Amino acid sequence: MRAAPVHSDPAPLWVSLQYLRAVAALLVVAYHLHHSLQRLGYDGGWPDWTQRGVDVFFVISGVVMWLTTRGRPIGPLAFYRRRILRIVPLYYLLTTLVSLTLIAVPAAVQSGRFDGLHILGSYLFLPLRHPVLGTPVPVLVPGWTLNCEMVFYAVFGLTLLLREGLRIPATMTALALIVLAGAQAPDDSAAAALYGSSIMLEFGLGLALGAFIGGGRSLPTPYAWAVLGLGTLALAVAPEAPRFLTAGLPACAIVAGALSLERRGHMPTLPPLLLIGDASYALYLSHGIVLSACTQFALKAGLGPSAWLSVVFAVASLCAVTVSAVALYRCVERPLLRRLAPAPAVASSAVPAASH
Repeated sequence: MRAAPVHSDPAPLWVSLQYLRAVAALLVVAYHLHHSLQRLGYDGGWPDWTQRGVDVFFVISGVVMWLTTRGRPIGPLAFYRRRILRIVPLYYLLTTLVSLTLIAVPAAVQSGRFDGLHILGSYLFLPLRHPVLGTPVPVLVPGWTLNCEMVFYAVFGLTLLLREGLRIPATMTALALIVLAGAQAPDDSAAAALYGSSIMLEFGLGLALGAFIGGGRSLPTPYAWAVLGLGTLALAVAPEAPRFLTAGLPACAIVAGALSLERRGHMPTLPPLLLIGDASYALYLSHGIVLSACTQFALKAGLGPSAWLSVVFAVASLCAVTVSAVALYRCVERPLLRRLAPAPAVASSAVPAASH
């Protein structure tokens, strides 16, 4: 098993989780590439199911929260502190960058407009509707998943006051009540639009899977391969809704299969994929900014909608997003985490991915 990265909890994070983080983050980039290509005139088909990389991340988040708290005397306040130190610094940094750009060079943000209340809500992780997009997303658009994560952290952190056996059912019950409340709220409610989705229940799937794996169990190798393959197929071809069933369960199957294969010694070491997994949070948060820059450059260069130019743009943009994310991780995120907290105090993120 690979040694835990510099910002990990004492419990090592599995190689397979890093691989899945990398793949899920790149899937989300591929989803957003479609929007960039459309701006360049491309009107062909696209695998929009790649947005479901976010479901993989939500399941991973539940797994990691369980594995990094089980059997440890950690209370809610310590848990919240760790989560804030891991999630907030880079998010605030990039949110500030976008906000300042909206003030100084508003034309550079094609899908944004300065709105003081919306910016404040973005810093506070409050689901307010975007002044241009109209959806409940923050200034840094991918951060909508962090709003969901923060609710999950708030709920799970409180369950740390309970004995371990009650934490999963208590969290699942609370999340289900939140989803039900969101579903009953007025249609124009931004909070309802975000928290009323069954995607919130996927954190609970991750907790249950974490308890399964953390208890020393795993699927037999043939079943692990089958579950991994079927989960991948279902994630790609299943219909849109209800998301918990058509994306959450397949995502859980993928993570379960990968973890089981690793436990049984069938997970090779792939350094490039591990590096992208380490940088996946930076990749997730920054990819929209980089894609926007690539798109504007292509428009000014007169790049047309031809098929081969679209392929060149997609490959070049994917490389630019990945390289910039690794640089952001190594030069900004990792040093920032080292400065803010000792290495054992901050767990590696399982957040990345967005579907907007």
